[in-house]
Amino acid sequence: MVEEPSEKDTGAPRQEVFDELRRKISEHVEEEHHRSRLMERVEELEEAAETSHFAALFTKFVALEGDFVEILLPILPALARLGGG
Repeated sequence: MVEEPSEKDTGAPRQEVFDELRRKISEHVEEEHHRSRLMERVEELEEAAETSHFAALFTKFVALEGDFVEILLPILPALARLGGG
């Protein structure tokens, strides 16, 4: 049996982390193609949260979305803690 991380473990409930990530992207990424690409990556991360695939997707997300790291930086630690498996 796999236990879900608690709010204490992740620093924030999983859904709140992804909601905040989407909010930051919507508010700060002006170009539609960039915003769309980022939202697709967030969807992939959310689907993989708490699985063994999350770490690889998170690393890829951070590497590919480096242009937006300033926007995403405040939420990255909470997002990183959602990995598991």
